[in-house]
Amino acid sequence: MRLSVLIILVMLTSLTLALPIRSEAQWKMVAPNLVPAGSNGAMSYRDGRLWLAKGSVFRSDDLGITWAKVGNIVTANDIQFIDASNGIAACINGTYITRNGGTTWKLASVGAALSACFIGSPMVAAIAYSSGVIALSTDAGASWKNVVQSPASFYITTSRDGSVLYFGGDQGGGFLHRSTDMGATWVASAGAIDFDSFTFGVDSCQLSRVVLSNEDYISPSDAYSQLFLTTDLGATWTNQVSRNHPFFCGSIAVSPNAVYCPSITDGIYRSVDHGVIWTSIGGPSNTYDTRLISAITDNIIVATDSEGNVWRTTNSGGDSVVPRIGLSVQPLSVNFPDTVLPCSDVSMGLAVLGLCGTPSIDSFSIDGADSLNFVAIPSRGDSVSVIFLPTSARSYAARLHIFASGEEQTIPLSAVGGDAPTVTFTTADISNDTIGGSIYVPIISSSQSFIGDLDFAVRYDTTMLVYAGSYQAGRQIDATTARWVGFAHVLFPQAAASMKGNVAGYAVFHIYPKDSSCTSVILDSFVITQSSEICAITASPIISTVCGKLGCGTPLISQFTRYSKIPTLRIIPNPASTYALIHSDADLGEVTIEVFDALGKLVSRSATQLSPNHPALISTELFCTGTYQVRILSGDGGYSLNLLQLK
Repeated sequence: MRLSVLIILVMLTSLTLALPIRSEAQWKMVAPNLVPAGSNGAMSYRDGRLWLAKGSVFRSDDLGITWAKVGNIVTANDIQFIDASNGIAACINGTYITRNGGTTWKLASVGAALSACFIGSPMVAAIAYSSGVIALSTDAGASWKNVVQSPASFYITTSRDGSVLYFGGDQGGGFLHRSTDMGATWVASAGAIDFDSFTFGVDSCQLSRVVLSNEDYISPSDAYSQLFLTTDLGATWTNQVSRNHPFFCGSIAVSPNAVYCPSITDGIYRSVDHGVIWTSIGGPSNTYDTRLISAITDNIIVATDSEGNVWRTTNSGGDSVVPRIGLSVQPLSVNFPDTVLPCSDVSMGLAVLGLCGTPSIDSFSIDGADSLNFVAIPSRGDSVSVIFLPTSARSYAARLHIFASGEEQTIPLSAVGGDAPTVTFTTADISNDTIGGSIYVPIISSSQSFIGDLDFAVRYDTTMLVYAGSYQAGRQIDATTARWVGFAHVLFPQAAASMKGNVAGYAVFHIYPKDSSCTSVILDSFVITQSSEICAITASPIISTVCGKLGCGTPLISQFTRYSKIPTLRIIPNPASTYALIHSDADLGEVTIEVFDALGKLVSRSATQLSPNHPALISTELFCTGTYQVRILSGDGGYSLNLLQLK
């Protein structure tokens, strides 16, 4: 029998050790049975002092560790201090004011009051009566004027911007009312919620953000006790938490980075994202229509339970609050809906927001399968631009991580790339009836549109032309001077959209035919490029026929057009015996040198470069004594010099 009992005890001990430890272990009871049990009662913290009004007035000057009874008033529904000395308490038999930190209280107004506050100074005060009346005093409580008559009013307080807010209504709905002229006139919010809502709290960072506790106990509108949130001063409300009532006590306490709301059966609920998500942190539970909680800091919370015991935590119930700026990014995701062509880019701006001030963007990064196709750059101190750079026709996805003020936000990125454009061009034949001049070869596209610049390679037969030159961005680029097929480049400006069938641009040439026949100019091997990257390739070469008339001054005009002067050539030494050098004061490029004897017989031919720094060498060692004609053939025409050979 003893063995059986021992086994049972061991099992019970094991079971007890396996049970989870609630966070009440992080709360300490600092004042057992300090105040009476039951509803009503309020707390207030200001300038290092903490007051608790229930039955009597108790004060703590060491952040809730020890307490002393400092005054007597009838059980309070609300207590608010404007500084360490001046406070006001709304009680069931009237409203009281203290000027010495709660030691003595003076009755300022009779009548059951649910809430009271000072407005800007101890001289101006407002009372929310249980009858729905809002009364205002501008002479430190000596006289009062009714400024509002509501069916019911529950809580009134001031905001950091100097405005006054109160909540009240009837079974048709409760509204948040605001005054910006010290309570003289009021404007009701557009949005309505359950009216039996005992307390609200203004957010520490955003004045238009209000959290409201709808305990819905005395005059329920439905079967739920709820926590409501507005971000626009009551124009709209969202229900963040809903429980079967009775559940919440109707109390709210706001710290710089957290909001606290006691419940009747599940400890204290806390939000660290300004009222959006709520979780229980344990601690004391209390009863309905109480305001017996105070958030001294984010982590030092003091509250009473339904039995009148005072509890305190220094780490927010075991889960310390880490200050956050409330970082958010708008929009929440980046989606580039249009199909973006390769070698193009499209950007989208993201606003980096902070609920508690302007965030400082520390860094950002992009990861994911297509991270190389997205680029993020800071555009201002509080925004980031995301640039999409596709390489082909497919879908792209990545993630942007923004780090600001110690917090991180992840933004999904998605985009779609398009096919690289294929462009086909044609030209029209061009005639030139002058001795020589500019010819504009029109380029016509068969594509609807394309993006980028075109780089044309130009070919022509130099046996039919004295000179042809093309132009690029104001700079002349010459074709080769060789007598075989040569090349030149023409920069084609970016074409406009919807150009199909229209002239998209021109290739410009200076061209001088050697006779009256026509010559074909081939534009070949050109691509669409952007930032040195090939984006599209044209389908085939295009050919344009150019015609002109020969004039006696054509070679001279050709030379002057090309070199801005007529080149001067000399042979040194002359007479020669074993060799001669041809000197030129212009860069003729690759030339062909032909030497003829007095009978017109070709005795020598060579190809070489001829420039001021590179004279052309002629070997005359095998030449007989006599007179010879030297012809220098270049792309802009021919030159003739006489040479005397002596043995």
